[in-house]
Parts: sequence; C-alpha cells; structure tokens
Amino acid sequence: MLAEAARVAHALRILLKRAGHAPDACDDLLKALSKQESAELQRSHGRIESRKRFKAGFSQPLLQKLSRSLLFIDEGGKSNPEPLLYGPRYFSVGAVALGERDARNYKHAADALKIQFWHDRHDIS
Repeated sequence: MLAEAARVAHALRILLKRAGHAPDACDDLLKALSKQESAELQRSHGRIESRKRFKAGFSQPLLQKLSRSLLFIDEGGKSNPEPLLYGPRYFSVGAVALGERDARNYKHAADALKIQFWHDRHDIS
C-alpha cells in the first residue's frame, strides 16, 4: 500500500514540475512515505544489525575463553511417516542446555542413579 502511494506521489511530482510548480511538498511526502515503508518492513521482518556494532574487542570468540553451554538432545519414537506395524506410534524430541559445571554435576548424579538401580552396568545411558 505504501509503495503504491509512493508511485502516485512520484507521478504527482512529475506533473507539478511540468506545470511549473515547485515539487518541494511532493519531495517531503516521498521521503516520509519511504521512511514509513522502511519502518513497516523492519517491523515485519526484524532488523539486521551490523556485526561491528557489537564488537567486544576480540576478533575470535574462542580467544575470550567464555564459559560454554552444552546442548543435550534426545529423541524417542519413530520418525518415519509410514504406518508402523509394531512399536511406538509417536516421535518426541527433548533438549536442555547446561553450563559445563552443571553438565558435570548432572552426569555424576545420573551415574549415581545408574549404580543405585542397575548396580555395575555403566553401558546404560
């Protein structure tokens, strides 16, 4: 809609010049329409920021030695769409992000549960 209004305003600007009038008001209208259209497009599609705006001083993030988060993903069920003759008729995905220390603590707690319920079997994940 705004693009169509800009085309009409541009045509009006041409007619005003042919008639010998100053097209200043039309120029202001074209600038306002362009600015409004740009704002609407940014609102609907997000805004792309320059990478230079958020520079922290290091060109390589690994050099900062920031703490990492680990992403653990697990799935269950069958992912194929064909009818199943046997087995589960679902597919689920679960994920959790943990910091390195939390991941170690979680692993130790999970290992303790494995030992408690399955005694010496460590092959169960």
